[in-house]
Amino acid sequence: MTNRAPLIVTIALLLMPVLYVGSYFALVTPGEYQQLIDGSMHWPRHYRLGNAWAGYVYFPVEKLDRRIRPTMWEWEYQLHENGIRPLHAYSKRTPNP
Repeated sequence: MTNRAPLIVTIALLLMPVLYVGSYFALVTPGEYQQLIDGSMHWPRHYRLGNAWAGYVYFPVEKLDRRIRPTMWEWEYQLHENGIRPLHAYSKRTPNP
């Protein structure tokens, strides 16, 4: 029998970047925002889960994504009676509360 350990290690190392980028695109939500229940405050929400840690883990890919797809990451705001709201909520996407 031949030793297949180098082949398995090579396949695993090649799959890691694919899984990393794939999980980034599964979690990223550019252009969405969160709001308080009363609708008074809005802030960008970049990831579906783990917004705090995901920002650190996916920082390199997010930086590249912002260069490749800048229109997905642009925010425009308008003054609303309850505060400032992003225009994307009215034009491009339905917000996720």
